[in-house]
Amino acid sequence: MMLKALFRKQFAELVAQFFRNRRTGQVRTRAGGYAFIALMAVIFIAMGASFYFLAQGVFLAVPEGMAFLYYFVTGLIAIAIGLLGSVFNAYATIYNAKDNELLLSMPIPPKYIVFVRVTALSAMSALYEAVILVPAFLVRVIFRPVTPLVVVNHILLFLFVTLFVVTLTLALAFVVAAVARKVKRKSLVTVVTSIALLVLYYYLYFKAQNAMSALMTMTEVPKGIRTWLFLFYYMGLAAEGDAASMAIFAGATTLLFIVAYILLSVFFRRFTTARRSASVKGKVGDVRAARPGTALFQREMKKFLATPMYILNCGLGTLMMLLAGVLVFVKAEVLFAVKDALLSVFPRMDGGVFALVMVLLVASMNYLTAPSVSLEGKRIWVIRSLPVSTKDVFKVKIELHLSLTLLPPWYRTAPMVYAFRPGVLSSVMMFFAVTAYVLLAAEFGLALNLLKPFLDWKNETVALKTGPSVLISVFGLFLFVLGLGVLFLPVSAVLADGYYILILFVLFALGDALLMRWLGQGGVRRFEMLN
Repeated sequence: MMLKALFRKQFAELVAQFFRNRRTGQVRTRAGGYAFIALMAVIFIAMGASFYFLAQGVFLAVPEGMAFLYYFVTGLIAIAIGLLGSVFNAYATIYNAKDNELLLSMPIPPKYIVFVRVTALSAMSALYEAVILVPAFLVRVIFRPVTPLVVVNHILLFLFVTLFVVTLTLALAFVVAAVARKVKRKSLVTVVTSIALLVLYYYLYFKAQNAMSALMTMTEVPKGIRTWLFLFYYMGLAAEGDAASMAIFAGATTLLFIVAYILLSVFFRRFTTARRSASVKGKVGDVRAARPGTALFQREMKKFLATPMYILNCGLGTLMMLLAGVLVFVKAEVLFAVKDALLSVFPRMDGGVFALVMVLLVASMNYLTAPSVSLEGKRIWVIRSLPVSTKDVFKVKIELHLSLTLLPPWYRTAPMVYAFRPGVLSSVMMFFAVTAYVLLAAEFGLALNLLKPFLDWKNETVALKTGPSVLISVFGLFLFVLGLGVLFLPVSAVLADGYYILILFVLFALGDALLMRWLGQGGVRRFEMLN
């Protein structure tokens, strides 16, 4: 009965995301909830359809007599996608859930809590796996006859590949939690670890392209695959109907999962309560006073630095822009080739608009204001009770975005000017246009969050990843910038790059003024109505 109640609670929280109004906390209509579920289903089906064509190309490229390579490759892709989709949420979902302490205070064994959390994580991971493995199976069925054993093994592989991804996710979350409890700045450890994993993932991704080309030309299985990648080798053989390989893969995956689950159950209480037990030594001395605006800005910055998911989801663009600026110098010949290709098609262009679009696209990866109101949560009354005006609150939220987003685009604009060598007017106006756009993006995200706040959350990750303002801000700004670049192509024959960028700057500045005016009037009224 206890385990059943925990399951009902966990999955009720998942379902509530579709059937609850995120602004008021009230239950949505059935039609609205089912419409959102249908939209998500369409997105997943579209992703699966796109992978179907990729899987078809892999299948047709597999050499004769090396059929295991097909599932060897697609299975590794599924594991990589599932791991990337789950690893950023595992630590927050298992160790940082807000009701951990409440559940541990009840007569509930930690292993029950862990089991329910892991089951919910497995369900989400299975969705990512299905997007890859289901189309891969359809390709296998369409292009080659299958036996009943092949069908059974594919069903079992879907379950055990999902289990393997969950095992890797739990292992990574366990390592992060073990390290985080030994240091004071736990958020820094989480961020650094996550970024390191992301860099490693993309490094392996680019290396995998060469490895895949080599695999497709093999006539026999290398000893290295059988020795160092034996688990995935047996996974590929199992997909071709080998019962012994299926047993080996299932047994090894199950054993690894049991070890990970036992470790997680044993250390769960220690890791989830350790962050509350650290003693803080007080400092004797004068308390330094600060102006209200400075104090508010420090508050916003501390919240940003103390929330790993905030940094990884909303502020990663800062790092990407800095890295992109370095790559411009390192890979300048690539940009020179791109410019030459553009000039061959559009001879009147000087490359300024293309360079500007590239800078703005990377700048759009930062959207710090889009979830800034939602992150106040049910404690929004705290900031509303402070002796500061609502306009000052808006000002510091925008300033946080500018402080982390404005300098990197300036830094990246300079090497882009060096690489594309546009005209003087284009070069100068690029800096003005970037400045106006960054301010526009900050005001736009804040306005969206005021229109669509989400205060009734139990985990900050939900507000940061699935809030309507976040989704609209990310995809809306991305499509907006792309549209500006495409719009220039038909008019480039009669309008120089510099004048087009000047027009964009004027439009951005006008948008800044209109949004700032709305924030000072309608935005203030909406913020003061939140509770």
